[in-house]
Amino acid sequence: MQHRDSQLDAYRALVMIYILCVIHVSYWLGMGKQPLKSLILIEMPVIFFISGAAMTFASRKGLYETTINRAKRVLFPYYIYFAVSAIVCIVIAIVNPGTISIGWLKYGICTFFLPKDNALPLPYMSHLWFIVPYLLITCSFCFQQKIADRINRWLYMVILVMGCIIAQFAGIRLLSEFMIYNVFFISGYFSVKKITTRYLVTILSATIIFLIVSTNAFSISIFPMQYHKFPPDLIFLTFGIIAISALGLIFDKIKIPNNRILRHWNKNGFTIYLYQNLVFAIYVIIIPEPLFGNTLIDATLAAISIFLLSTMLSFITVPIEKFSTALLQYLVNYLKPNHLLTGK
Repeated sequence: MQHRDSQLDAYRALVMIYILCVIHVSYWLGMGKQPLKSLILIEMPVIFFISGAAMTFASRKGLYETTINRAKRVLFPYYIYFAVSAIVCIVIAIVNPGTISIGWLKYGICTFFLPKDNALPLPYMSHLWFIVPYLLITCSFCFQQKIADRINRWLYMVILVMGCIIAQFAGIRLLSEFMIYNVFFISGYFSVKKITTRYLVTILSATIIFLIVSTNAFSISIFPMQYHKFPPDLIFLTFGIIAISALGLIFDKIKIPNNRILRHWNKNGFTIYLYQNLVFAIYVIIIPEPLFGNTLIDATLAAISIFLLSTMLSFITVPIEKFSTALLQYLVNYLKPNHLLTGK
């Protein structure tokens, strides 16, 4: 079990690196073409799948404990990131008046408590959308786990998929995000109970056939996949299942060494993820245009640069986050009623 947990940590770090250095290099910097840009959009199904698998090794918590834990590990780092980003906005507004409007800053402050894309007028700030569905899924897991442990896992997955279908008719983006990414999350939780190669091949084959038949029958274009991802629809759900099944067959035979770099990215992955828009802004300032005119070479240069810049910036942002967390904990302890009464 401990070895499996270590592998999940390594996979999680690799996916974080993949998101920044492949997905966002491709989309944010405009590198690459269809259909490749669509075929690489496997990151969110995979990260939710890994997060679900990791829950097998976590201690069971009730709703209160889970909510407090998520607030500490997700919301509070986001609020620190937001504060740092707001300071960056103010500095830019002072140094270069007229660049950032006060109206945008007021809008950002109004949306402080609910993480969302483009909350502040900074470039590349379109990576925050997933925080709310992630929080909802992880906080609801304490209830889902009780159900999932008591009924047949395949039956529960069918129920979840039916929920995805119903959510499509509701037309509510957050509901679609919750239902579809929850399928990947719970699939990860169930995957720790060994799924045989035959099952994976069967799921992969059946899903590919379903995708081909359904898209042709209803004249639905698979590409660009980005249109199916925001908000996620049944095509994206099917695509995600294919990706996870295929990767399951591949990585069942491959073991990833959990080295120092991967451990750093796993431990601080969410913090690195939050501040990535600043990294991309720095990269574009340094290299505003492609240097070589060759997509593969320029994308490789960008990927390496984003990886190095993100790693280096984390040695500043992680200590800021730790200091802020420690300060908040000190203030909470200091303001406890018994402390105020005793003076100790």
